[in-house]
Amino acid sequence: MTNTLSASSFAKNNTPYLPLSGVTATQLASDLNLEQIGENCHIDTLSFLTTLKPNLRALTFLNSEAYLDILARSEKLVIIAPKTLIESIPRQHTILVSKEAPQTQFYLAFLAILKRQSVYQLEKKISTNVQIAKTAIIHEHVVIEDGVKIGDYCVIHNNTYIEKNTHIKSHCCIGSDGFEPKTINGKPQIIPHAGGVWIGEGSHIGSQVCIDKGLFGEFTTIGRYNLLDNLVQIGHSVTSQENCSIAAAAVLCGSSSLERGVWIGPQACLLQQVAIGQHSKIGLAAQVISDIPAFVFATGSPARPIHRICICQKKLKAKEKTCPNCGLDHHL
Repeated sequence: MTNTLSASSFAKNNTPYLPLSGVTATQLASDLNLEQIGENCHIDTLSFLTTLKPNLRALTFLNSEAYLDILARSEKLVIIAPKTLIESIPRQHTILVSKEAPQTQFYLAFLAILKRQSVYQLEKKISTNVQIAKTAIIHEHVVIEDGVKIGDYCVIHNNTYIEKNTHIKSHCCIGSDGFEPKTINGKPQIIPHAGGVWIGEGSHIGSQVCIDKGLFGEFTTIGRYNLLDNLVQIGHSVTSQENCSIAAAAVLCGSSSLERGVWIGPQACLLQQVAIGQHSKIGLAAQVISDIPAFVFATGSPARPIHRICICQKKLKAKEKTCPNCGLDHHL
C-alpha cells in the first residue's frame, strides 16, 4: 500500500521532502547483511554527509576520515561505514558496518527502500480551475493549483507540486528521474529517484524543458515567479529562489542553487552543487565550476566575476555605492 501526504498538510511543511515510512536501522542491517552497532531507530530520509537536513534522522555513509568533523556536529544518524572507521565515529550515531565500499552499500539500501515502496507520495489534488491540454499526461500523485496552464504533450510525473498561475508550455517533462549513474555489483546503472518537483506560483516554463525530481526525497524547487526559457535542463535537487530567469538551453546540474533574482544566460552550464548569489548574472555559454558571489556579472570558461552589477542589472564601478541608473544604495 502506498503511503500518501495530503496537499494541505504538505503545503504547510517548511521543509519540502517526502519522508520514509517504517524504515529502521535494524531492517536495513538485515536486508544488507550488515553488523549493527548502536540502537535501532527509525530513519526519516537518506542524505550525503554534505547535504544533511536539520531535525531529520538520515541514513548516510562514511568512507573517509575527512568527514568526521561533520559527524561530531550532527545529531543522531545511521551511518554505513567500514570497520576501520568505527572507533572514530561519535557514539550517538548508529553504525552499520560495511565489508564492501560504504557508498555501494548506501545505494543498495536505497534500492531496497524503493523496492519496499517505503517513501511517501503526494496525494493527488487537481483544481477544477486549470487548463490542461488533452495530449498532456498527468501521473497519479500530482498536485495542481488554480490557474495553472499545461500545454500539449507535457508529461507531469509523480510527486510534482505546481502552485497557482504557473504556465507550462508544450513538450515539457517534469519530475522524471535524474541522471545518477553508479556501478552496483559490477554493473553500471542509473539510480532511480525518490523525491519530487515543486514549481512556485506564477512561474513560466518554456517548451521542451526538463526538470528532474529530487534524489532521496527532497524536491527540485523552482521558486515563485521564475522564468525558464525553451530547452532548459534542471538536474535533480536543484533549488532556485524567487524571480530567477534562465535563458534558452541552459543546464543546471544536480544540487546547484540560485538565490533570488539570478539571471542565467543562454547555453550556460552550472556544475553540480555550485551556488549563485542573489541578483548575479551569468553570461552566454559560461561554464560555472565554482560559487559566484552576489551582485556580479560572471562569464567565461571557467566563469569568473567580471564586474559588479545592481539589482537593475546595470554595471557598477569598483567602489560605486549608489547605482547611477536606479539610485539603489550598495553597502561595500
